[in-house]
Amino acid sequence: MRYYEFIVEYKTEVTKGRFKDAILKKLRFQDHINTGYLGGGTKISDWQRMGLTVMGFRPDQDEKEIWSQLTQELYDQHKEEIVNDFLKHMERVDPTSNNQYVPYLVKWYVNSGEIGSYAFPDWEDATSTLKESLIMFYKLRERIPERYRDISQYESASDFMNSTYALQDQYGKQEKLDPGDTEVIYDSKYATIYWPKDEEGSCYLGQGTQWCTASTRSANYFNQYNKDGPLLIINMKDKIRTYDGWMIDDDGGEHEDPDGERVVNRIQAHMEVDSDGEEYLGAGSWRAKKFWTWGDIADPQDNPVDFSTLYDDNPNFKAMWDSPEFQKAMDDVCEKWWDYNGLELQNSPNGD
Repeated sequence: MRYYEFIVEYKTEVTKGRFKDAILKKLRFQDHINTGYLGGGTKISDWQRMGLTVMGFRPDQDEKEIWSQLTQELYDQHKEEIVNDFLKHMERVDPTSNNQYVPYLVKWYVNSGEIGSYAFPDWEDATSTLKESLIMFYKLRERIPERYRDISQYESASDFMNSTYALQDQYGKQEKLDPGDTEVIYDSKYATIYWPKDEEGSCYLGQGTQWCTASTRSANYFNQYNKDGPLLIINMKDKIRTYDGWMIDDDGGEHEDPDGERVVNRIQAHMEVDSDGEEYLGAGSWRAKKFWTWGDIADPQDNPVDFSTLYDDNPNFKAMWDSPEFQKAMDDVCEKWWDYNGLELQNSPNGD
């Protein structure tokens, strides 16, 4: 009998006993109490935010206010609850009935870096892309070569997800997806850009990626992004560099990423659309003046992409971005998104 046919029994208390100290160390609350520095920059991670919530802080509470009120006594009172809550969240990521993958999720978290290929996904990506990878891995386990079946061999969540998606392409059954509602909003010698108008279209255009907006087996976050602006799938005609292969340390220094630079021909960008006053259209109708920015940008493996890298390191992307045709396409898709989502005409400047 091969090892993957055995039923693995997961026990919360066993995992807690094994990883409790490592979980608390990784959350770094003690570091902040001791030194006033949380680590990994000033941004609070989703996993740290969960622990803070256990201690009674509000999710929307100001960070300075949080750190001024976090005391040794408060932290000591809630250590057990913090670890218990952390494990409950990890159990929600594990798709198996017996939570057999939780110890590996916890191991990847406590061994993770702050950024780069060894970073652990935030809650959004954990419940979508990572969970989807676990579902695929579980379903593939009898089809893939035996050397890939032991989940303990994967050193990080990113390593596991990249391997699983590659195995799915080679050994998995291809899904027949509904193409949904999509539109080509720009096509040139530089790129073809698609606008998915619904979740089905987002999944269809995002096949083969690790985007949380393309998940079909786990949580899909298309609607959460779409409420603030359109998602765009940019298929570049020539490859672009999205990461230069250098990582920034906590102390501001740099070191070379062992995984090297990343070069791709497809990215996803989320446009954030807002209004700035109103313009009169005549006949008693008014319309919101809209402006847009590119917010989150990701490569196919859902690695975040910095806009300055795209613009400064890729002459083809820069030429596309600077062209009047591209800028008009961005303006137009904002108008279309506004209309498509029923946010358009008003009868007066005050919406009366």
